[in-house]
Amino acid sequence: MPDDPYAILGLPRDADDDEIKKAYRKKALLYHPDRNPGNQEAEEKFKQVSAAYEILSDSNKRVNYDLYGHTGSYGLVDNSPIKPADVIFSGVFKMFFGEQIDRAKVLGKKGNDVRFTLELTSNEMTLGCRKSISIRKPVVCSLCDGYGTENKTAPGVCRVCGGYGISRNRPFPFDRIGLRCSDCEGSGLAKFEACTKCFGECIEERLVKIEFNLPAKSKNGNKIRLKKLGSPGKYKGESGDLIMLLSEKLN
Repeated sequence: MPDDPYAILGLPRDADDDEIKKAYRKKALLYHPDRNPGNQEAEEKFKQVSAAYEILSDSNKRVNYDLYGHTGSYGLVDNSPIKPADVIFSGVFKMFFGEQIDRAKVLGKKGNDVRFTLELTSNEMTLGCRKSISIRKPVVCSLCDGYGTENKTAPGVCRVCGGYGISRNRPFPFDRIGLRCSDCEGSGLAKFEACTKCFGECIEERLVKIEFNLPAKSKNGNKIRLKKLGSPGKYKGESGDLIMLLSEKLN
């Protein structure tokens, strides 16, 4: 690998995190194998750019490099050189594909927050009170119990892509960088028979009664957040929050 990761990314020594990320993304896109099929030189530069970013994006490795050069950035961390494949798998996955390659997040996705406007009288907002309201909101599907499947069990991980959501039929080390998996359509989940009530969405809408304490001296435009009373997460994931925007009724 060339000596200076700053030179590889075209950065000054005092570059901040945003500058490093922008430079890396620009270079990575320039030399990405999908844009340069069969180009060995571009492939090598892509590895160098990824390895340089691995050093500069990690505060400890960057300090060690600044002090000791490559001996510091590698030796003081784990006494072994950074492998280009490791760099690609840890850095490029997250930058180009986000969380779809995180197997732990394929199941149990957190639900959305539910927002609505709550109209209150002037006295209620000034004095505070115990408030009871009824609203229509997403709740756990009563038929599949939030699993989204007909058999009421969590869906498995896609066997074709291994849960990554992208095709992996390319030569190493680019076998995990590719197009959306055609078998699971990018979800990372194995095919399953969807619940006949929620059609795999894991939720249904229902009228729900909610009680809470309205604090005194509330003001028009204030927000109240009720934890985990929003939409349930898919596949038994954590629920989002219920967020109420307070609005004073006009006389």
